[in-house]
Amino acid sequence: MPDHRISAHDAALVSKAIDRLAPRWTTWTLQTIAQHGQMRLTKIAAALPWLSTQNTQQILRQMHANGLLDRPDRGVYEVSPSGRNAHSVHRTLAFWHRTHFSGSGPAVAEAERTENALRRLRGEGAVDVLHALSEHGPLPHGELRQASGLATGSFYYRIRQLQADQLLARAGSSFGAAYTLTPAAQALGPIYGELAAFESMAPSVAVQRKPAALATTSTARANAAVRRTPAALPGLFSHASAPPATCPGTRHGALPPLTDQVIRMPTVRPRRHTGARAHSRASRAGARAPPPPELFLMPTTGPRAFRPDSDVLIAPVYLAGPGPGEPVFNTLDSAASWTKVVAFGEDTYYTSPCQRVRIANVMDSHYGGWTFSYAEDPLGVPDWITTFDRDTPREIVAAFTDTLVAGLPNNFADYLSGGKHHTGHTPATVLSSHQWEAVRGTRPFRMVSPDGHSAYRMRGGWLHEYDELLDPEKSTWRMSAGPDPISAPSWQAYFSRGTPEHLITATADALIDPRPVVRAAFLIPDRHRSLVEIQPLRPDQATSRSTAALARSSRTNTVHQVQPAPAATAPVTPVIAGSRRQR
Repeated sequence: MPDHRISAHDAALVSKAIDRLAPRWTTWTLQTIAQHGQMRLTKIAAALPWLSTQNTQQILRQMHANGLLDRPDRGVYEVSPSGRNAHSVHRTLAFWHRTHFSGSGPAVAEAERTENALRRLRGEGAVDVLHALSEHGPLPHGELRQASGLATGSFYYRIRQLQADQLLARAGSSFGAAYTLTPAAQALGPIYGELAAFESMAPSVAVQRKPAALATTSTARANAAVRRTPAALPGLFSHASAPPATCPGTRHGALPPLTDQVIRMPTVRPRRHTGARAHSRASRAGARAPPPPELFLMPTTGPRAFRPDSDVLIAPVYLAGPGPGEPVFNTLDSAASWTKVVAFGEDTYYTSPCQRVRIANVMDSHYGGWTFSYAEDPLGVPDWITTFDRDTPREIVAAFTDTLVAGLPNNFADYLSGGKHHTGHTPATVLSSHQWEAVRGTRPFRMVSPDGHSAYRMRGGWLHEYDELLDPEKSTWRMSAGPDPISAPSWQAYFSRGTPEHLITATADALIDPRPVVRAAFLIPDRHRSLVEIQPLRPDQATSRSTAALARSSRTNTVHQVQPAPAATAPVTPVIAGSRRQR
């Protein structure tokens, strides 16, 4: 009788297979080429209109290097034998995701289900942690870290991520409670078997673990564009007819074919080549193309069902998902005299005219979101650092960014006592005014939203000044949200002790903003669909996503009026009292 445990399969083979198949858009690209046969880059780019030609080319190169595609001729791609073997893996992954994570939310394309399933399994140490729990049973965190062989920092990050992805749970509420596999994770045995079998037949190549230049920000923009771009091939992303696959050694029987839910788009139109990003955004904001009809032919029954290609209004904002990055990029791109550098095709860096503020959007970093640092001495150690992880709603990041950019030229004088934007509020007073309640008898100090799905934490006591600069998790302030915002949040934002209070207050204002935000229905996080209020977007509300996001910020108008920084000869007043340089 076959062994369906995770630990029954070679963890090294499973990890290599996941690294080969999991990079974003690999599933969509592979299925597109499998359906249409040999394709040139231009035709593939037209079939994936939400990706730029450059990103499409980089995805193809990576897939070719990983042995999923062959190149029979210059500029021509076809699915390799290894790529054809991935077909049964995709079907098994989609079935697993549909079984355990469908919920009551909008229907999701099968290719997207496959990519979501791979995303949950991907990540350094994820296979090791799941393998250890399958082999040894429930383990406390110390024994689990030792069994998985991960370093302390990587272990705690991976544990939180697996909890957020509903693959890991705790056997109790006490601090020393053991970790255990969820039912979804326990059902991974057949999938691990498929992945190990796939990798054992794959060519021996050095698998590229990091996508060449596919940034999270560009991915977010691509996710938004997938619903609204009418340029694509007919019958896109449907699988070729094939006998239903069966999970090896299981009693599930035949899996439903992927052709049950086919994505169709209208005929191809020429791709539009844009110039400067700000100009292209402005033009799109003025006249947005309507979403293509019948983009997703999927069931949309039930009170909470919406067409996956439709825009919907989501509230509260802290459960709406990351959303597109335009609100942040618009502010920084339009700020006077700020410099911008794009490194490795995917990582974006901004520097203020005074060189004191540096902002990084590094895709493959530990947190993968936005990091802001301020140093009175531009070449010295930062005085404060703020970190928003990759899943933080962009409206919340934009509120921090808008206030930072608007106030920096005059050293935040307008936001300090006596300034025209000074309110006298603190983050705690802003939250308490919206019925957030302090959790009594806890250290550190915490406040929780009325629905229990967002939290604010403030540490007390002594902490070495460098500790929280080196480790965001030790920061004085933290904001988070999710079904369990304290133990297993969906996203987190960290503010070190020196972060100006008015910037944290601006972030808190965005956190409690009751106005709904615009999202694509199929991009709502699976864990949040039963927790959010979803309303259809009326035709008179159908503005572009970037315009809707910018309109939410009361500071948007001031951002475009930022004056150049003072001349180099002008004295610069330190922003942070008692800064490190003074000490």
